[in-house]
Amino acid sequence: MSNKVSVSGRATVRDVQRVLLDEIVKTCRDLGQRPILADITMSPRPKLWLCCTPAERTEITARFKAQCIHISHQMGRQLIEIDPAITDAISTIAYKRYVIDQVELFGADSGIEIEFCRKVPEQNVWRAGSGVAEIEASEDYLQNLEVVEYLGQTLPVLGNTKVLSERAPYNEKVDVVYTWVDGADPKWQSKKNGTPLNQGTLNANAPTRFLSGQELLYSIRSLQRYFVDLGKIYIVTDDQTPDFLGDLLDEVSIIDHREIFPSHDHLPCFNSHAIGANLHRIPGLSQRYLYFNDDVLLGAPVSVATFFDELGRAYQFPSQRTAVPHKPLFTPENAVDAAARNNQRLLEKLFGTFAFRKYKHTPVCVDRLVMEQMERDLPEAWQSTLPNRIRSVDDHSIAGHLYMNYSASLGKSVLGRIRYRYFDLANPLFESIFPSILDSEWTRPQTFCVNDTKPSEFVDANRKVMEHTLEQLYSQEAPQVDTDMRSEWEKAPLPRKIRRVLGNVKRKVLP
Repeated sequence: MSNKVSVSGRATVRDVQRVLLDEIVKTCRDLGQRPILADITMSPRPKLWLCCTPAERTEITARFKAQCIHISHQMGRQLIEIDPAITDAISTIAYKRYVIDQVELFGADSGIEIEFCRKVPEQNVWRAGSGVAEIEASEDYLQNLEVVEYLGQTLPVLGNTKVLSERAPYNEKVDVVYTWVDGADPKWQSKKNGTPLNQGTLNANAPTRFLSGQELLYSIRSLQRYFVDLGKIYIVTDDQTPDFLGDLLDEVSIIDHREIFPSHDHLPCFNSHAIGANLHRIPGLSQRYLYFNDDVLLGAPVSVATFFDELGRAYQFPSQRTAVPHKPLFTPENAVDAAARNNQRLLEKLFGTFAFRKYKHTPVCVDRLVMEQMERDLPEAWQSTLPNRIRSVDDHSIAGHLYMNYSASLGKSVLGRIRYRYFDLANPLFESIFPSILDSEWTRPQTFCVNDTKPSEFVDANRKVMEHTLEQLYSQEAPQVDTDMRSEWEKAPLPRKIRRVLGNVKRKVLP
């Protein structure tokens, strides 16, 4: 069997899982075992049940190892090779490591979960170590399951799993919308320079707000590789085309501001608050979509379940490090803070709630129908924001802070969790910090932001580091299977081991 993924260098999580599932199913059936689909919606990783004895489990895992398939137990974010002597039910992850020049493109997060179930003889049921849709089932029930086609395999599926895949929003593709501008375009600069700019906020007209590097290219590559439920990709621009995307341009839809602004009297527009307020007008946009800035990327697998729950409610990811100031801190004021306080007044008037949170620089999870309802309920937010061609103290951050709090007040969004990092191109330590993004896929953030909001003598050098690092992470070469079967801990670089040991010591010493 070849070490290369059986697809091109633009391999996706599902491509890798398809190859892995084929090997797992063949191995299990050769040993007389019957894999059962236990989850195909609640995580980017599908889950299988294997109802077998400890001795049979030992034989299965030995066969996996001979095929370079790791089989590990998850403890927090640590992966521990399973002990064959364990007799109880155990939850594991089977995976291969696909690498280019020792950079892991796919690993445990792109694997397949396997529940080695335990027989409970007195009840004649099989019990899993953990459950998503189901955690135990009778022998009779398991022998009469329906079968489905999944990643090229015909497999029996648990009843709850099948219903969830049919009825929850997880069977939908989710569109992604970017806002992008090329601030170096002379034609665009001419329009901007000829536009009266009033009521500006702090850094509202700073050149860094409109700079365009290669982030959009790498962000789209990250979507195609790691977002398993990706629908269409839209790029909203002002009569511009990101030609640096190359052949990726054939796979995206360019949307001009004229197509979504209800009044062309508000154009040209250089205000991200106003542009974001109109994204839900994109023709043909999916009901549930993600709003990406071009400096937001994916570093590990995600699915629709990362962004919406089984009831269709959007997740929001609040920051624990910042909050909306109660009063202005500067003159002129920060645009984000001014807009958030304007939102506060509207939300308190409508719901009696107090919106004090700020949010991480992650994809914003939006239900288009909720956004349309918000526009009907709070038309003054649009009326106050759309006339402002540059960020203004009168703005509302409609597509972000306002939407998240409004949808939460209606019960249409809830707090979620996501692995996340934020990087600042102005940071003098960026060169030493950012390459950590090349760590194991299992420990990488699911999403991260590389922000460029203020001038700095370090930005140009840091941008080169960023582009070199992202080219490694999103390489378009075909990755190879790593045949080194040592554990993640054994292969970890020494600095990571030292940090983990020091962390353990600190936990033991400090109360």
